[in-house]
Amino acid sequence: TNYYSSLGLLCMYLHEQMHWYVTWYSHTHKTQWMNLLETLKALYPAAVIPHHPNLESNFSTYLHLIVNWLEVHTASIYYTSEEVTIHVSKLPFYQWEYEQVTQGKETLQETYQDHKLLPIIPATNMSMHDLQLAQLVDDADVTL
Repeated sequence: TNYYSSLGLLCMYLHEQMHWYVTWYSHTHKTQWMNLLETLKALYPAAVIPHHPNLESNFSTYLHLIVNWLEVHTASIYYTSEEVTIHVSKLPFYQWEYEQVTQGKETLQETYQDHKLLPIIPATNMSMHDLQLAQLVDDADVTL
């Protein structure tokens, strides 16, 4: 990694773990997953589409509104919310997404609770089948 601080390492680790969590959620709660993405589209109709040659849709943007919020939320258990916000605001990637999740914490938290993404279920409370779903490469299919 190119992070030399404990906060940077923690955030990177949590970010990748939250991808696994969202993959699990997308496969075990397919209807809520689809509804959640539609809700995010309604909340953020002008979502920034990353300039990346392999991205054909704005799915990654909406996915990272979820993953990045979960990362920031969880990192804020170990560091102050202000420290985490400062850290993610300086990252050279997902800048728009981090700005949205740090400025719209409460709205997104309510949205994620309404769609049963929260509270976060720890891996230690998941079944072997849940853990196998979490390690799939892709989130459940969506068309945005």
